[in-house]
Amino acid sequence: MPSNLAPEMSAKDLIDQQLRQTDWNVVHRHSIDLVSHQGVAVREVITHDSLKDAANLPALEIIARGIIENLESVLTEFAAIVEALEAGKNE
Repeated sequence: MPSNLAPEMSAKDLIDQQLRQTDWNVVHRHSIDLVSHQGVAVREVITHDSLKDAANLPALEIIARGIIENLESVLTEFAAIVEALEAGKNE
């Protein structure tokens, strides 16, 4: 693990490594595959420091579009889970 990482990034990397050692799949929120492993850990989104100040937030419609895209992605993943469960029942 590189020593030049901020302490919180080093901790996150260590946690990810430990999860992978126990056969968890560690994924980014845009590449969630909830049926790929028995355990799936979704990494949080690291926000840029400029987003901590409300005056620097993106326009509301951009935030809303991002939320909609995330929800659509989650619905797609849930649909895949239902299909996998249904396929398992039919075997």
